[in-house]
Amino acid sequence: MASIFKAYDIRGIYGETLTDDLAFKIGRAIFAFLGCKKVVIGRDMRPHSKPLFDALARGLVMHGAEVIDLGLCSTPMSYYANKLLGADASIMITASHNPGPWNGFKICRANATPLSGATGIMDLERIVKEEDFCPPPPPKGASRPTIFCLPTPSISGRLPTSAVR
Repeated sequence: MASIFKAYDIRGIYGETLTDDLAFKIGRAIFAFLGCKKVVIGRDMRPHSKPLFDALARGLVMHGAEVIDLGLCSTPMSYYANKLLGADASIMITASHNPGPWNGFKICRANATPLSGATGIMDLERIVKEEDFCPPPPPKGASRPTIFCLPTPSISGRLPTSAVR
């Protein structure tokens, strides 16, 4: 069976090759690889994009990352939010042009620099397969995950286009 870790993204059939449990592990792997403290995540309208978001965010938050939920948005909007909000990483949950059962992740570093197979996606695959995750920080007592919701209209409606180069 072919890997879901592709040259420019991670994608597979939801519930078969891409599961919520795997999304959780991918979130942990992204943190381990990038050491990101602030991550923006957007998603498309597929019904399984929200459960994938929840699992992915849980994997990031368990290591102390701040997750900003862009909600329903386009891939260019996730890139824009990455740069504008000064994020260490962004993830767009989408399978783009693939059929409805498919879904996946387009991942960027800071400044909306995309990860590719040669610049990180294959590293993420190795981290997931070997479960070579960072140990989570010690618990700080009863606390809730840090997930901020940022409605898409506020991004597109009030921000100057000159903020992204």
